[in-house]
Amino acid sequence: MLHKLMRRRGAEVAGKQEALAGELFSQGVLPPTEGRIAERLFLEADGCMISRQREGKSRHELKAGISYEGWEKVGRGAGGVKFRTVGKRSFLSAGPAPDFLARWSAESASVCGCRAVKETMWSADGASWPAQGPDLFSVTAARLDRFHLSRSIKRALGFCPQAAHLVSPARAGKAEEVVAPLRGRPARAGKAEEVVAPLRGHLARAQDPAKRKRIFQAISYIEGCSERLSDWRLALKPRPGDRSVGAMESDVDKLIADRF
Repeated sequence: MLHKLMRRRGAEVAGKQEALAGELFSQGVLPPTEGRIAERLFLEADGCMISRQREGKSRHELKAGISYEGWEKVGRGAGGVKFRTVGKRSFLSAGPAPDFLARWSAESASVCGCRAVKETMWSADGASWPAQGPDLFSVTAARLDRFHLSRSIKRALGFCPQAAHLVSPARAGKAEEVVAPLRGRPARAGKAEEVVAPLRGHLARAQDPAKRKRIFQAISYIEGCSERLSDWRLALKPRPGDRSVGAMESDVDKLIADRF
């Protein structure tokens, strides 16, 4: 009974989402908004593979997107000051990428008026399907997700000083205090060749086949995402308290992985 109710409710919601996206992208009809004003919007997208039962394919990718307007302090903890995202909304789908992106875009437009948003920042990993997102959302700047960037380098080099130098983030603070350190970190400054060069050096010296494979994968990954490598704060002027994007990974865990 619960499964039947959930499927029925899911079909109703999916139908409304499909109609909203169809009116927006086929007829150019902007949906009525909730009136929320956001001059700057951050968008992050990622997917999570789950196992399926009694299906043709044993694995399926669920897609998730989050949007938020910035960050605010919420107190202090053992690791220092704690922050949370402001005005965060989540959108999940088991459908194909084009449907997910179109419906997410239409849902976002029904909350914040499209004309009110002056700047939009997009963050995703190197997968092919999120690359279609920036056009649908009229993105101002698209960047590679910081978690995947850091993970690719640390998998290749381990937790060594050189890996830390390439990807270490700058702390939140005044704009001038944030931007200067970013320019000194090759990966965050978007200097792909300065990141790849030391990786090639490690590749030439590595003897272990598994390590050589990890380094080669990191080189290919960074070269393939070189145009989206730099930190977003080098493309758009940061405001006091702005941070590096990267809320998506924990949201994938909580919104999808933990549930399934």
